[in-house]
Amino acid sequence: MEWLKRSKNQLLILVFLVPGIVLGADSAPVGQVIFLSGGAVAIHEGEKRPLEQGAGIQVGDTLVTGSDGYVHVRFVDSGLISVRPDSEVVIDTYQFDADQPQAGKVKIVLRQGVIRSATGQAGQRNKSGFRVNTPIAAIGIRGTDFVLYADPSLARLAVNAGGVVMAPFGGSCDPGAFSPCSGDSSAELFASAAKALLEVRGGDDFARVTSDGPSPDELIAPHPEEAGLFDAFISGARRTIQSKIGLSSPGAESYEDGLEDVRRYLKEETLVQQAFLLGSAESSAVLPRDRGLDSDPEIVWGRWGYYAGNDAGYQSISQLLYDDRQYALLNTVFAMLEDRQTSRLVPESGRATFKLNSYESYIKRGSALEEAGISNPALIIDFDQNRFATRLDVHADSLPGVIQVLGAGDLTEDGFFHSDANSLSQIDGVLSAKALEAGMLFDYQVSPGVNAVGATQWVNNKSLQ
Repeated sequence: MEWLKRSKNQLLILVFLVPGIVLGADSAPVGQVIFLSGGAVAIHEGEKRPLEQGAGIQVGDTLVTGSDGYVHVRFVDSGLISVRPDSEVVIDTYQFDADQPQAGKVKIVLRQGVIRSATGQAGQRNKSGFRVNTPIAAIGIRGTDFVLYADPSLARLAVNAGGVVMAPFGGSCDPGAFSPCSGDSSAELFASAAKALLEVRGGDDFARVTSDGPSPDELIAPHPEEAGLFDAFISGARRTIQSKIGLSSPGAESYEDGLEDVRRYLKEETLVQQAFLLGSAESSAVLPRDRGLDSDPEIVWGRWGYYAGNDAGYQSISQLLYDDRQYALLNTVFAMLEDRQTSRLVPESGRATFKLNSYESYIKRGSALEEAGISNPALIIDFDQNRFATRLDVHADSLPGVIQVLGAGDLTEDGFFHSDANSLSQIDGVLSAKALEAGMLFDYQVSPGVNAVGATQWVNNKSLQ
């Protein structure tokens, strides 16, 4: 595994899992603490160990938080949970093979307190193999971000995205099973039911939807960092992280293979052809990192502390967050951030071309970064088709030649864009509030163990006229 650390804000992100390895057996870590505030411990086979930033989490661990304790754990399938104060959570089962995600099995037991959970690949690909148990009820998922409260006499949850099904134990609802419990005793809740809660009370033989009583967030409030992490994870970062656990592997086996891939890809994607030609009209010389087209960008980026090195110009992500910004996109080296109050208005029609304003790019070998330059940049967004395409040529002294980073994919209604599975590069981007700017992260495998990575900020040509 390759782990990525962020020092100042106590953040560490799982970014790579070798395909073909089944995690969840023996003592192999199945997750890692990416955020910690206050007191928390893990108990395993009677042995207690204090939790700290970067700590591995194993099957069989019981996570216990104190009255001020908050723990966020990212799992090997890109699942994410937040454990809030005065809570106790057991990682009962976590089986995941990146080559066979549909065979994954997950069971988490919330004995007391509150957790927030965003489903990873194991649950997304095998919903019948994902279960959260409380002392009195079972929760299954429909592809979900939910917040759950539990104690010995109450299970209550709210759904932020997707849906869940809940049922009390008894009859055909077995605590030892993995699949969601169904039948007359169960009830479903979806995010579309605003302010509704789903609950089972002690002694009840059915689950019910209600709007009475405090929500899990009101019972135990989230940490201020929680919303930003989950929003970034769900809106854009999830796909970035999934690509690092073997679910897709863009890039070439060698530089020569990459040249052939470019020729093939250009024949397949019309919008990429147009981006390629648009980039050809730009300078073929390496551009300065900041072209000065936008002196006050809405979208900015920083490097994770693990990659800070001795760079005096290193931009701290924690400082950017404290400047009233929130996560928008993440990749192995960078985090892209935007104003917390951003409300995007995405055009419904037309086409926009963007000019590269600023960038930071490297050739990455393990934890070592070699500075790289960019030429021939182009970004096109077709709002009629909700598609994008981009081209960037990457230059570095160690490369045998120029690397052409190409990608295309869909634009979401909330202004995020992500490359298709057949793209040569992993591309994740976001538009600013009025689509006058775009931020984009890229990651291209030059050869095994060698990647071209970068963060870029673009200006809509319309705003330059």
